[in-house]
Amino acid sequence: FDEPLATIKRLHVDVSVLSLLGGTLDADVRVEQPRVAFAKDASGRSNTDGLFGEEPRQDDATAPEPPVEAPKAEEEPADMKLRLEIVDGHVRATLPSAKQPEELRDLDVLASMSGDGALALRLTAQAVGAAAEGGDAELEIDVAVSAAHEGPVKIEIPAIDLSRLAGIVEGASGVKGLRGRFQLSADGRLEGEGRMTGRARAQADGLALWMPDGLRIAAQKISAQADVAESEDKTTGKVAVRVEHIALLAEDGEDVRRFREPLVELALVGHHDAPTGTLVVQTGRLAAGQAITATASKPWEIRTGDEPSAKGELVVQADLARLTNLRSFVPALESIRAGRIGARVVAEAQE
Repeated sequence: FDEPLATIKRLHVDVSVLSLLGGTLDADVRVEQPRVAFAKDASGRSNTDGLFGEEPRQDDATAPEPPVEAPKAEEEPADMKLRLEIVDGHVRATLPSAKQPEELRDLDVLASMSGDGALALRLTAQAVGAAAEGGDAELEIDVAVSAAHEGPVKIEIPAIDLSRLAGIVEGASGVKGLRGRFQLSADGRLEGEGRMTGRARAQADGLALWMPDGLRIAAQKISAQADVAESEDKTTGKVAVRVEHIALLAEDGEDVRRFREPLVELALVGHHDAPTGTLVVQTGRLAAGQAITATASKPWEIRTGDEPSAKGELVVQADLARLTNLRSFVPALESIRAGRIGARVVAEAQE
């Protein structure tokens, strides 16, 4: 490849020596005009090959015994105050199948973190030509969380065409074949103890990607909405998630798991220390290839809180002739070549 994977015009690191001697890492890092260039040629070779690969495996007989380490005395973690600034960053991916490179430009990051868990992040960038309706997409993330996990959260990602960022995502994470349409908007506040108030909307259409381990994930539609408010003594609101036609496929293309038109709704009402949740699953169907299917013939309703309960009905069917993989693990099934079995699971329990 003709150009390096990454370059930096200027890097400045400022560390407080006095604080370091006192056991506190206090540092400022400023990175000016970093340039990252992912590239792939017509043969499929990329300039990131080896970054996401596994270490070569050794036979058990020849693998050396791991060294035995003496137990270490527990040390108090050093305090930390770290500030990072990235100015005018640029990420590009060049693919042989693309007419023009993918670009993420005007990348500015201002982040700070400390040993007590406080975190602040401000990120803005422009995804060139990635807007779903055409043109550039402006991305924004703004988070400021205290040590008590409290603070504002704002994320704005307009509708984008994920295929216009597929090369950048693959180069940075190893995830391949990304496509679909995605958008996310969140404006809320973390309230500590895992609680969050505010509004959030997210949607993905025609999503598909290959994980580095060879598993492919595809979904026709995923949408989520949250609208949660908090008063003096309770949290109220609703979180709704809808998933349509999700499939997980093995590397060889075999359909290993598939959902058909499930609808999941989650409503939260209750006090801070005892929230009550209701999970409702409508018309869900799970299939493992063509061998096993499980269908929610009646909606499932699961309640959590002071009086947890569950009710619903599930019908499971198996085509024994297609359980080839299972037969290889269970010798008792080797002689079974045909037939079907079925079961109906009915739950209506309350504690």
